[in-house]
Amino acid sequence: MLADRMRMAAAWLAANPRLYVEDVFSTYLYTGNGSTQTITNGIDLAGKGGMVWGKVRDLDGRDHELVDTVRGGGNALYTNSIYKTASSDLLSFTSSGYNLGYNSQGQNVNTKKYVSWTFRKANKFFDVQTVTVSGGVTATVDLSSLSVVGMVALRRTDADAGLSIIVLVPQENWCISILPPPKRLTEA
Repeated sequence: MLADRMRMAAAWLAANPRLYVEDVFSTYLYTGNGSTQTITNGIDLAGKGGMVWGKVRDLDGRDHELVDTVRGGGNALYTNSIYKTASSDLLSFTSSGYNLGYNSQGQNVNTKKYVSWTFRKANKFFDVQTVTVSGGVTATVDLSSLSVVGMVALRRTDADAGLSIIVLVPQENWCISILPPPKRLTEA
């Protein structure tokens, strides 16, 4: 009987492997080389999808740069800028990180110090979605794979507009807009 339960538990674990934070998230420090380089942080972006958030650490006034697997390498969104999109040094995603090129404005300027935060798509952790809205029609985004959602970041890509971040407080049945300036959005 115990042997049967152990086999059933082993089969369940094989079918439902546990995810650990190091499987889905990485903070990685590196120095730009002004050429090409591979960042190996152990996160499978090529097979699983996700997003890299990068920032230069020793140059003032440079943008935070987000590149995701839905829109593809080379396509950046800036969080602290009103501009919609731009090209990125992050050119492609690998099964253990990502590859950088060089365009003098992004994430690989020679001798400059950078930090990147990599988020892999995973149930109950992180997702990237693209929503197309036209003519003022309301869009519904399915976030059910995330279970309880704590934060949503929205970025318009068809026009120049800033990033919006909404923090959800499900226990209190309301949410608050962090960017643009804070305000209470809904109450149930």
